[in-house]
Amino acid sequence: MKIKIFTLFGALALGVVSSMAQLSWMYDGETLEDGATVTINADMEDFMVGYTIDVYNASNETVNCVVRRSNVVPEGSVFQMCTDNCVTGDESDSFSIEPNNTYKSKIGMGFHISNTSLMGPGEASATFTVTDGTNEAVLNLKFVSDEDPSNNGVSISSPSGVGNVVASGYNATLRGGTLVLSGVVGGSQVRVIDLTGRTVASYAVETDGVQRYGIGLTKGIYLVAIYENGQNVYTQKVIAR
Repeated sequence: MKIKIFTLFGALALGVVSSMAQLSWMYDGETLEDGATVTINADMEDFMVGYTIDVYNASNETVNCVVRRSNVVPEGSVFQMCTDNCVTGDESDSFSIEPNNTYKSKIGMGFHISNTSLMGPGEASATFTVTDGTNEAVLNLKFVSDEDPSNNGVSISSPSGVGNVVASGYNATLRGGTLVLSGVVGGSQVRVIDLTGRTVASYAVETDGVQRYGIGLTKGIYLVAIYENGQNVYTQKVIAR
């Protein structure tokens, strides 16, 4: 899955602990601004599998929530909202989130959204509002497929319309002992970082296009970060198995 740009180990802003629930949406460990728009450009098969968009409870008490779906475009698009069960209606099953934690289902997955109606090139979108009856957080989600893998990626923009991610075009996969990168340009730098923040490998990209690097990694989760002109322009999680 393509991962949005983020500060590599940005901590969650928990704020002042309160007895009142404080809900927020999260994508791959990054807290989203209320009302943010997440645009996922990917293959149709990925939309059917779906994406985990977590819900975070920043209070000191367990809360019970539901997610309500609205603004479905085009009309009739089928979005599945999955907790312990998946539903295709306008409201999810109720689910609980422990204090200062993200929601996890019985199978270990967080709140999961898929689209089973986008069967050809096109796009489908909807608004998802998580609420505990007092507090709520809004997420706009758009799935886009144009059958062009070079455009695949995730972008996230704030309610003001200012994008905080430009991720399309980049992709990193770990295939056995080979790191495969696409969308990178000559002159950029690639770093492979473990979850302690240590750079375990670094590569200077000499030419545009697909790059392959032999790399031996112990089992675990790593971040592949691409830098252009010294700026982090893309970060993706990969798993060494």
